[in-house]
Amino acid sequence: MSKYRMLTLKTWMGNLGGGIHDKSENGLRIGVARVLITSATYSISDKTFLGFAAEVAKGTVTGQPAGVNKLRETGGDEVQSWRTSH
Repeated sequence: MSKYRMLTLKTWMGNLGGGIHDKSENGLRIGVARVLITSATYSISDKTFLGFAAEVAKGTVTGQPAGVNKLRETGGDEVQSWRTSH
């Protein structure tokens, strides 16, 4: 855990006493989880606030869903390409 420890972490982790939860790298409240990603889905928007408001207004009037963003999914080759470049 000491490899990933930041000095500013002590600010957010209080000393609970008893010598167990003591803000050190051996504190029991600190851990690291490794995650293997195979795909990711996220939304992206190129609209300004006015464009967003216009889409919402149009959706309200027409009854159609407002097109405020687009869903994008990455996976397979794209994830592997990102891993090799980082």
